[in-house]
Amino acid sequence: MYKRTYWLDHVRVPDNTYNVKANGDGTSTITPAGKVVQQGVFQDQAHFNNMEVGISDVDRAIRVLIDGYLALRRTQEQHGAEIMGETKEVTLTNSKSYPFNSTVSAPVSVALTTNRKNLYYSIEATATSVEGGLVGDIHITDKQLNGFKVSFDGSAKSVTLTLRIKGGMVA
Repeated sequence: MYKRTYWLDHVRVPDNTYNVKANGDGTSTITPAGKVVQQGVFQDQAHFNNMEVGISDVDRAIRVLIDGYLALRRTQEQHGAEIMGETKEVTLTNSKSYPFNSTVSAPVSVALTTNRKNLYYSIEATATSVEGGLVGDIHITDKQLNGFKVSFDGSAKSVTLTLRIKGGMVA
């Protein structure tokens, strides 16, 4: 894990003042004058290499995330219907009086937009509108690669269902 360096400026008061001492051989030694108020962080190999390691780690992490995102997109493109599914809305009408129900003996056929490659698909049914009684249980029967049948066994006269179909796309 990257250990952050908190950089501090080197502060001396008064700033930009120096003492000059002649060395006697024609050279001079220049030293900063004044008092150090804040010791700055050294600009050396250890600090710069730590920064390079952090930048390298972030670059590597971004590349891993991009690779994962691209793999997910490829999977969604190849198996979009399986992952995302499809949604159908169906209205079932019961023409008989309670305790009888005409949708049990004559279920409604639902055609799939995308044919499945196997019968291992799931159907989630949600009643979005119910008129004239109770829904009871919803029955999914006669699953095929291109569709299925749906009915309900309650006393309602009309039931509108939202059907979410997922899976069945892997050969």
